[in-house]
Amino acid sequence: MTSYDLQVMSTSGQMRKVRVSHPEEPPWTLRVADPQGRDYCGKGQDLYEALRQVRVEMEGDCLMLCCNGARKNAHPSPSMSAAGADFVYLTPAYRVLTLRDIFPLLGPAPPSSVVTVEEQKDYYAAKLMSRMYLIQWCNPVSWVKVLEAAFKGPRDWQPEISQDGVLAWHC
Repeated sequence: MTSYDLQVMSTSGQMRKVRVSHPEEPPWTLRVADPQGRDYCGKGQDLYEALRQVRVEMEGDCLMLCCNGARKNAHPSPSMSAAGADFVYLTPAYRVLTLRDIFPLLGPAPPSSVVTVEEQKDYYAAKLMSRMYLIQWCNPVSWVKVLEAAFKGPRDWQPEISQDGVLAWHC
């Protein structure tokens, strides 16, 4: 069993220490022992998922766990998830991920950098959509479609695809 002492921040800004523990092998169960009497437990296919369950429980009590896994830009890669996800990527805003972006999941994080589970999900979804847009923008086929639309002719012309897949325009 691996244990850590981490900070917890309440919505009023008060800080206190809690004890976080988890097994070193699956099944992944994360336990947070709060000295003020409440214990939280989460289970998942990896530690990241177990941490998210614990965080949702803690958010119900207006508490935020101050660890790297609770940062806005934290997310494990698929290979990290398969290995238990005790490390996460802290995705940078404007560059490609590198090895220097890997941090321990339960490493301490400044209270100002942690967010709710919902905010973290929204950030990751927006990040994926921006990358999809970038991939689409860099894809030469999408530019061919843009040029094709620009040069298709008068507005009353209609596209027609023949049996062999050739695009032609007619009035």
